[in-house]
This record gives sequence, structure tokens and C-alpha cells, in this order.
Amino acid sequence: ADALQVIWEKVADDNKMIGYEKPWELVEANPERFKFVMTNLLNDISRIAFALKPFLPSTSEKIEAALKTGKVEPLFQRIK
Repeated sequence: ADALQVIWEKVADDNKMIGYEKPWELVEANPERFKFVMTNLLNDISRIAFALKPFLPSTSEKIEAALKTGKVEPLFQRIK
């Protein structure tokens, strides 16, 4: 598999995990599980940002900045 395919597969896996774990519900129902899930997701997002750097450097930088500052800006322009 090529590098981008591996990256997008990881994104898809994490997306499935979000749907399965429902962290918006875990935060109240099971705070320990919420912390575990969110830690794993944030670590994955950090690794994904690093892996994207050669392909989408500005997107990678935006993701890394969001993880450091907590301030999120759109990664791509909205197509109307």
C-alpha cells in the first residue's frame, strides 16, 4: 500500500472508533474510558499530521498548531 492509503485507512479507523465509542456520551457516563479514548485519538491525530507533512504540509501544520494551542481553523476551504 502506498503511504497516503495507509494514512487514510488510519483516519477511517479512527472515525469508526469515534462512532463506536461515542466520546460525547462517555464524557459523562465513563470519564476514565473517555480519557483513554481521547488520548488515543489525539495521539493518532498527531501521528497522522506528521505522516501528512510530505503530502499536505500546510494542512499538517494546521493540525499540529490546533493540537498545541487548542484553537482550530478550517483545514480546507469550503466548496459551495
